[in-house]
Amino acid sequence: MRIVLLSMSALFFVSCGANTVEFDDKLNDFTLDDTPSYLEVDPYKNAPLSAVLRLKKPLKELTITVLGQDDSDISYTWKDSTNTTFPIVGLYFDHTNAVILSTPTDTKNIKIVITNTLPDIFKGINVRVNNRPISPERKNFLNFFNTVGKLTDFFATDDFGKVRWYMKADAEYHAMKFDVQNENVVFSVLNSSKPEIVTFDMVGKTIRTIKGPKTHSYTVPEADKRFHHDMFYRDNGNIIVLDKSQYGVEDTILELNPKGAIVQEIAIGEWIRKTINGNKDDYTGLENFIYDSSDNPFDEYISPHRYPGMPPEQNAIDWAHINALSFDEESDTLYLSFRQHGIFAFDYNKQELKWIYIRSDYTLPAANKLFYNFPESAEYVYQIPALAPYILKGAEGPDHPHAITYLGDGELMVFDNSGNDGEYPAEGSRLLVFKVDEENKTVSTQWDYRHRGQDGEYTYAQIVSDMDKTPFGSYIGTYGSRSPFTYIEVSQDKAVLFDMGLDIFSIEPGDSDIAIPIACPMARLAQNGVFIYRGDYTSIYPSAYKSRD
Repeated sequence: MRIVLLSMSALFFVSCGANTVEFDDKLNDFTLDDTPSYLEVDPYKNAPLSAVLRLKKPLKELTITVLGQDDSDISYTWKDSTNTTFPIVGLYFDHTNAVILSTPTDTKNIKIVITNTLPDIFKGINVRVNNRPISPERKNFLNFFNTVGKLTDFFATDDFGKVRWYMKADAEYHAMKFDVQNENVVFSVLNSSKPEIVTFDMVGKTIRTIKGPKTHSYTVPEADKRFHHDMFYRDNGNIIVLDKSQYGVEDTILELNPKGAIVQEIAIGEWIRKTINGNKDDYTGLENFIYDSSDNPFDEYISPHRYPGMPPEQNAIDWAHINALSFDEESDTLYLSFRQHGIFAFDYNKQELKWIYIRSDYTLPAANKLFYNFPESAEYVYQIPALAPYILKGAEGPDHPHAITYLGDGELMVFDNSGNDGEYPAEGSRLLVFKVDEENKTVSTQWDYRHRGQDGEYTYAQIVSDMDKTPFGSYIGTYGSRSPFTYIEVSQDKAVLFDMGLDIFSIEPGDSDIAIPIACPMARLAQNGVFIYRGDYTSIYPSAYKSRD
């Protein structure tokens, strides 16, 4: 890589080796309002479209502007900041980037020449619809993507489909959550190869690493310990994170303090049994539903198959597969998306089941039962009489959902995959907002949307997928299981504000932790080792951002 920077008064070169960047210090020094300044591109060697401005002392006011190619300038002003280090974000690959640094009394025009070309894997990004309002409130917003599988890097595009931010990852990370710390946007992720939560800033600096517990009561071999799927930051600073037991995938929830120590460990099957039978160890009526210990008949079922990421016990069953969580601090309600069953709500203090929202004919096809290690005798929620009083009545529930989020006032949103058989149902997947009346155990649809692609067919995502609400009242949908992936923004009145296709592939096609070639129907996924796990629409500067949940 070769990067050239030009200031108003000097020309200097930056050569980037494998692990070092060398500057001519005399030429790189410049001043803003008599404050010595220093500019460094890609300081942590993992975010080549970013730079850092370092000052010797704070300024009363500083504005950094990266000029866009398509009337898409990225600009932010810090006022009365105590910072002396500022991110420069929004550069382009293979481009002479014009950057303006300004104070009320001084301006410096700098050019940052990035000679790295756009990686081939990003050349299949296509903006199909862009009706987003042009407004100051949307300034600095980018479309962020968390990829997994053979492609583990993070990237963000502007509204024209051009990559404006890119961060190389050293592992597969899940559950991208944005926040603001010390006047800068940061994002936190789960390391899916070990129990650790990492927070980065936008220029690739590791802000914090929280290492999870080395041991906990539901014994998992050291090699199989990892966090996965999702997490929630509580108001008290604690983190609720999805974990596994030695019997299955995501059937355990941990609440950790900010140092990673266990505050509470929840075997979710125990909460269900306690609610139904008054005893967390009593499986009566739930023998063919909860498979989370050797105390129920599941150890009689032996299968040679093993779901990726499942502990190595031959008879382990992926009976729950909780893939998303949300939490309401006011009512202390924990919301969980059981991929294998539906949406479950729990009273966090009483440790009891409150309600279940599920599609009435929810099942797993035979090939998927084999994949998830389900015995033929396994039952679903609506087949179990003891669970009937907890099933919400009213609007039809989701089928193999993802991305549950509590919105407030009894409303939640979820990505309703609408099936897990790989047959691409004619109705496609659904973005769903619903409202629950807990007293009467009823539910109503507040808003839903099914997206038609350019071919006129409804868009479907069999597995990984995401739904978010923007600060502007619209909704983001990410269909991330089959390339070309689809990413949309839809208004409250169901107008498509944005539609982008992402034909992204891996550099080395192959199997990933969650994308192995298996028998139909799952194999109808695009098996090139890449999924888009999460998509988000957020500001790269703290003027407006989507807080982590």
